[in-house]
Amino acid sequence: MNVSRRLVSVVGAVAMLVVACGSDDDGSGEGAESGSAVAESDSGEFGAELADAIGAGGGGVLVFDGEEIPIASATCQLGEDTFDVGTVSDNDFRVFVSRSNPLNDIGVQVLDADFLQWFPQGVSGDEAQRDGGIFTSDPAAYFNNSDDRIVQVSFRIECP
Repeated sequence: MNVSRRLVSVVGAVAMLVVACGSDDDGSGEGAESGSAVAESDSGEFGAELADAIGAGGGGVLVFDGEEIPIASATCQLGEDTFDVGTVSDNDFRVFVSRSNPLNDIGVQVLDADFLQWFPQGVSGDEAQRDGGIFTSDPAAYFNNSDDRIVQVSFRIECP
């Protein structure tokens, strides 16, 4: 299926999900359960369609404070000079790599399982390197937005 048809399918799935999540409750509490059941049954299919439409796949590895964390999937929007990359791992770590303007440096953030954001410390210039659909970062010190901890982070992300 081509991308435009897939996006139309995804938009249709979103509309169905929004309708399914709407309340049929007339105040008696009887209608809310049926809408919830529809939303739950459609959500898995919707997630799979959305992942297909935006190019999820690929993989790689994140090394966070000495722990190797496999990257289960990456979602990549790649332009010639701009890009947005997000990853998913089985233990809820995420890596985000982006450049929204060709004149900007490559930016990186890591979101850990406790929802702390981690940022490269003392990096001047690009915080990662790009080679086509492969994004890498040598070990670097990262700080978070909550306390004074510093960890070493490196990664290799392979876009689909």
